[in-house]
Formats: sequence, C-alpha cells, structure tokens
Amino acid sequence: MPEEVCGEEKITQRVDDESSPYYGTYPVAPVIYAQEETVLLTKIQRPLQQQVIAELDALMKANKKENWFTIYLTLFILLHSCSLTTRRDAEFAAQMVCGNLLPKLCKQAALLMFCAEIAINNNRRMSTAFVH
Repeated sequence: MPEEVCGEEKITQRVDDESSPYYGTYPVAPVIYAQEETVLLTKIQRPLQQQVIAELDALMKANKKENWFTIYLTLFILLHSCSLTTRRDAEFAAQMVCGNLLPKLCKQAALLMFCAEIAINNNRRMSTAFVH
C-alpha cells in the first residue's frame, strides 16, 4: 500500500482516479517521500548494515557448526535483497532507456569485465615471471 497522509490537515489532494493505487487516499508528496528515504538510508540502514556485516563476519570466522544455519539464512536474505534491487534497477533502466540500448550496455559491461580479467591474469603472470 502506498504511503498516505492521515489526520485532519491534508497537504495534498485526494486521488479520485479509480485505476490508481492511490485511489481514495491523500498520497505523500514525492519530495517528502524522497526526504524520508534519505533519512532512513543514512540514519538507520547504513549503521545497521555495518553491524550486520561485522556480526556475520565474526560468525563466519568462528567456524562453528552451530552457526551455519544463521550464516546461510543471513546470506540468503542479503543476496535475495540484492537480487530484487538489481531487478528493479533493470526494470527502471528499461523504462528510461531506449528498448534496445540496455542489452548493448550489458554486453559492453561484460566485455569490460572480460578485459579486466585478462589484464589481472597477465599482471599475475608477469609478476611471477620476474620472481623466477
């Protein structure tokens, strides 16, 4: 359900379009929503992110059998969240970019990754050649 203004004082107008998910409500203005997202990200999510990563790292370094399920679930949730975010970013990019440009950008990104891998591998070979 989209965020909406409640209470006596309304700073927006009621949505009367029946096809809108905001129908019958007073939706939050986009500027207020953006400010809320910024505050949540900087004041809550980032500090918690550091805490979760530190605790997960400690569990993994402890290398105890009783921690494996907690580690698995935490990694699953984090990776699933990344997957959903990436999918949404791809959907948004497809809406904003010309339909056939996105696959070209993906191919170019894959090519850049391939070139970086070759450069890293060549650097390793060259550094080991000087050791011998």
